[in-house]
Amino acid sequence: MKHTEKILKRWLMWAVFGALVPAFLTGCSDRAYTLDELTRQDSLEVVEAARDPEPAGSPEEGEDAPPEQICVFVCGEVTCPGLICLEAGSRAGDALELAGGLTESGDPAYVNLAEVLQDGQKLYFPSAAEVSAQVSAGEDSAININTADAESLCRLPGIGASKAAAILDHRTKYGRFETPEDLMQVSGIGQASFERLRPYIRVN
Repeated sequence: MKHTEKILKRWLMWAVFGALVPAFLTGCSDRAYTLDELTRQDSLEVVEAARDPEPAGSPEEGEDAPPEQICVFVCGEVTCPGLICLEAGSRAGDALELAGGLTESGDPAYVNLAEVLQDGQKLYFPSAAEVSAQVSAGEDSAININTADAESLCRLPGIGASKAAAILDHRTKYGRFETPEDLMQVSGIGQASFERLRPYIRVN
């Protein structure tokens, strides 16, 4: 009787084990399939990213573009004369500061430090003695704005390459300047600029 019960128990054990193993294997198969799908999805995302990469060095959304730069030549009575590069829209005072400021001999009133700079402009800072000598020499040594070339015009206070070109262009289009005050008809030369130029210019 006891031998029969042992056989029955063993048979039941093997029956239960036989029923659980397929179910277990089926569950593992389903799990393996799910992981395989995830792996394939990750691979597809990697491939798509490789096909359409983000441009290198492109600014992020909301990030400002780098400011435009200009270069001007600063010379004369400055501590460190030479080529100065700074942001577009900067003023003559900014360039003078980057050039180390005026020397002890420099004339602080000759150049309009509020002038907005242009790329390629030349800023000449004379000595106070040089300015005084020009004024003392009188009108005979002043520059004739009706005959001066670009190089001569650039020797005037506050006149760089761009303004010299504007003066020559105005002279070509409208003829000679009848009075020194006519120079204010040139774009970029206002009352303040003219007052600095007046001792150094003539029209005949």
